[in-house]
Amino acid sequence: MALRLVYVAQILDLGDMLQYLEYNKMYINSNLVKTIEELSFDYGLMAYVTKISFQPSSPAVIPMRGLRDRGYVYIDKELQVITDSVFTTMALLQQNSTLVIVVENQGRICFGDGVADCKGLLNDVKFDQLILDAFLRLHEFTKGYLWLNRHPLKRYWPGQGPQLTLYAPGALFRGNTENLIIIEQEDTLRIPSFEFVKDHLMNGAALINRRQRCIRNN
Repeated sequence: MALRLVYVAQILDLGDMLQYLEYNKMYINSNLVKTIEELSFDYGLMAYVTKISFQPSSPAVIPMRGLRDRGYVYIDKELQVITDSVFTTMALLQQNSTLVIVVENQGRICFGDGVADCKGLLNDVKFDQLILDAFLRLHEFTKGYLWLNRHPLKRYWPGQGPQLTLYAPGALFRGNTENLIIIEQEDTLRIPSFEFVKDHLMNGAALINRRQRCIRNN
């Protein structure tokens, strides 16, 4: 046989591969993830497929602590990230999106305590909520101090300025129930309220007034 260059005539994407597996009934339906060994395989790839039935936070945090050994995360047939059990993965998810995690077995430990080296997803995949940084804006407050989940966010004094919002780091949020303590020092006659916003707001008028006072004092 003469040696020559051979061109690939057909390339299948992830969707084609999943259709092939479904057509040949090379899959099982399960409410729990199973390892490669539980399906009587010893090596190769395993594809875990599910449809997101709820609206997760986006981006969603996907811990990969139970992944053995290497994972390819697809959202609606688009590769999002390549990861392993060391990293936590973030992915853009929407309700009714199809999540596919293709897991590769990269070999086994054949000695010592790690000889029972199962492959695939060893744990259920659960989404963690990603809390982003925000800014706290107070309405109808005058002057005081506040704490978010027992962490001080410093003093607020919007009338004095220049800042109208206080920085709230995402690391301070619990993700379910937040605890905000506000000590108002001067005015409690009005109905106060607050909100978390994306942008930091500055009071330009307060800046101008402060500069004018500095000029007069000089």
